[in-house]
Amino acid sequence: ERILGEIQWKRYTRNTITDREEFLKELEKIREQGYALDDEEFDEGIRCVGVPVRDYTRRVVAGLSISGPAYRFTDDRLQEELVPLAVDAGKKLSARLGFDVGQGL
Repeated sequence: ERILGEIQWKRYTRNTITDREEFLKELEKIREQGYALDDEEFDEGIRCVGVPVRDYTRRVVAGLSISGPAYRFTDDRLQEELVPLAVDAGKKLSARLGFDVGQGL
């Protein structure tokens, strides 16, 4: 809550989340699916998928992301290729840090 109170909800693109409630909904969605998507929210024409890297205590110790131009990071390519690639890499890194990947990321 303290951190959310300090956020300046500045719009960078037409897709930037500028509302606290919308942001909280997006965080819940990210927790449920285990990855985050940036759909041109900071830079026009750039999309990104990000996953957590956890250690043996389940703590997030790093993040892994794949970014690229929106014309190459289509919805289909993200869902069929890039999200699975990022999730798999995040699981492998987490496993090397002692995380039980059977628990999900």
